[in-house]
Amino acid sequence: MSAGSYDFVIEQGASYGVSIQYTNASGIPIDLSQFSHARMQWITDSNNALSFTTTNTNSGLYLFEFGSPLSSGIINLKIPASITGGYNFTTAEYDMELVSNNDFYNGGGPEVIRLLQGNVTIVPEITKII
Repeated sequence: MSAGSYDFVIEQGASYGVSIQYTNASGIPIDLSQFSHARMQWITDSNNALSFTTTNTNSGLYLFEFGSPLSSGIINLKIPASITGGYNFTTAEYDMELVSNNDFYNGGGPEVIRLLQGNVTIVPEITKII
């Protein structure tokens, strides 16, 4: 299955949150208990990489998590205003992957599914607290 396409628009200096539901072709949620984690990386127009993983333990930077229950197929991404306010880029490209608990084949390492890809656009903030 090909990765879906979804573009994010984030207002610099504002809290940002999005929930994505992984479903099959019939719209039935995929149970996320078969995956160890999700990961996402943005490559910005200034050629910097921002990495997100559901194994993050510093929720002051972002919250990227599987929703509850795992059978809902929901993945949440939340980025606080304190972080988006520091974004110094205007666009980025990203992809999001799910990493399986199981080997793709014996000795082949975990199966990786590329779930989403697209663009991130940052809308500049005008109001700044000094």
